Parts: sequence; C-alpha cells; structure tokens
Amino acid sequence: MPGPVLLLSRIQSPKLTLKVKVSMAISLKARAGETAEQMLRRFKKLCEKEGLTKEMRKRMFHEKPSEIRQRERRRLAAPKKFEGVRRNTENSSFGYGA
Repeated sequence: MPGPVLLLSRIQSPKLTLKVKVSMAISLKARAGETAEQMLRRFKKLCEKEGLTKEMRKRMFHEKPSEIRQRERRRLAAPKKFEGVRRNTENSSFGYGA
C-alpha cells in the first residue's frame, strides 16, 4: 500500500492560488454477507468522495500549462452567479398550481 501522494499544480502567479492535495490509497474490506455488486458500489462511492473519478477525467488528456493558467484566470474573472441570491421556498409552489 503506497503512502500519501502529494499533488501540486505548477501555477506560479501571485494572483492565482496554489492547490495542494494530499490523498491516501483507498482500501476496502468485504463486510459480512455483502455481495460483489454491493462492494463495487461502495468502492465507487469512496472513489467519488475522494475525488478520484474527477481527477481521472481531468488527467485523461494532457493539458498544457498555459491552458491550465488560462482556465484558472477565466474562473477567477467569472462573475459569481448565485452569490447573495436566496429563494423563498416556503411560499413557492414550484410550478404546481398557484
């Protein structure tokens, strides 16, 4: 079982943040009376919770460092869509009746 893995992004601009993620290997033990399908479902949930599937999709294709910086700049420059927006859910009918 490998030890902790340290993933660093190579963004070196003072305006952009440096993200550090430390993760451990996922281990899974079969529970009493648990089928293979249930164990696989539990494994998938653990992978999703750890962000492993998202990381795998992100690393599926090579992304140039300039593209990473450009995406990060666009993310920081984008307006916050739902900042400060609250919806009154008590009196709304959600489209069912009036």
